[in-house]
Amino acid sequence: MRLASGIGLLLCIGIGIFIVIQFRSAWQGPVIDVNYPLAGQTVHDSVVLVSGTTSNIAQLTVFGAAVPIQLKTNTFVSEVSIPPGVSEIVLDGYTRSGRHRRKLIPILYAPPVPGQPLSPTLEILHENAPIETPFRPTSDILEKVQ
Repeated sequence: MRLASGIGLLLCIGIGIFIVIQFRSAWQGPVIDVNYPLAGQTVHDSVVLVSGTTSNIAQLTVFGAAVPIQLKTNTFVSEVSIPPGVSEIVLDGYTRSGRHRRKLIPILYAPPVPGQPLSPTLEILHENAPIETPFRPTSDILEKVQ
């Protein structure tokens, strides 16, 4: 009798753990992680490839247009056009149950000036704020060696 009640208790605990694991994603809601562009990044082309990963998402949109998600890797890529200046890329993810999460990625589109090279800076992002670190052209380094 004790053995049967012990097995029954273990079975109930096991079923409870299974239910929690299966429905955890429903409680968590959709997750959108953007790999590119990073928040606060400066781009020099009006067409940007937005890429990243998702979890617990049945539908993903970028600026309202549906974006396919690779099922095996949960990755996505979407090409968007942005105007010059500061913009926000808007991503919306929806679960099967209708839960919604919005991700906004602020970026700066600085069109290149004809006849001038792009600024020789390396952009480093820290806590979504751009920090520019000067890049030393090769000529500066060669002058110091000579």
